[in-house]
Amino acid sequence: MADRDISRKKSSQSGMTGRSREHVQTGKTGGFDGGNQHLKNHFYYLFHCGGRGVDICEVALIMGASGGKWGRVDILFRGRYQHSLDDKGRVAIPGRYREILDGVPGDPTLIVTAETDECLSVYPVAAWQELERKIMALPQMNGDLKTYLRFVVGWATECVPDRQGRILLPAPLRDYAHLGRDVWFVGILDKFEIWDGSRLQAMTGKDRIQSVSLSLSGLF
Repeated sequence: MADRDISRKKSSQSGMTGRSREHVQTGKTGGFDGGNQHLKNHFYYLFHCGGRGVDICEVALIMGASGGKWGRVDILFRGRYQHSLDDKGRVAIPGRYREILDGVPGDPTLIVTAETDECLSVYPVAAWQELERKIMALPQMNGDLKTYLRFVVGWATECVPDRQGRILLPAPLRDYAHLGRDVWFVGILDKFEIWDGSRLQAMTGKDRIQSVSLSLSGLF
């Protein structure tokens, strides 16, 4: 426990995680010229790190919305849970996730959108709005950004949990993610994902994780 606290303290003093330091050192920033370096790094993370297993890294520091500042956030969603869709396409949010969401003040709305890995991502509305603010600070005429917006923001759907803690997943999103009756929830810090079980196994099986671990060697 002491080693963990020391590691977090060092990360806080440095102002960024090991992963973010790597982004600054390599200068990989998604093709932008000028502008805020931290926002460039965030854009690089969105496009080049998503889907490669980077989200398994347990970090406690993320970028602020502007000004090159770094803000501290709690690690929110962890763990995997299997649940079932009903005939109307509703699914109950895992109890542990509901406890976390209940502790978040303000709007209970969740934003559900598609991921390039053919799963769904679910954001608390505050986390989604933070992402929107960061995106709005980027050059809006950039072609890659437009593609990203058309996909992720274009698929985004507002869902409000009912009294039983269920959300209704629209049919087009269910079809995109190949969701049958049994689905898996996967917590990845400030959001959680919903997967078809066979696709999740293909993306996180032993061989895949070994390959990802090698590619991430030295980042954390």
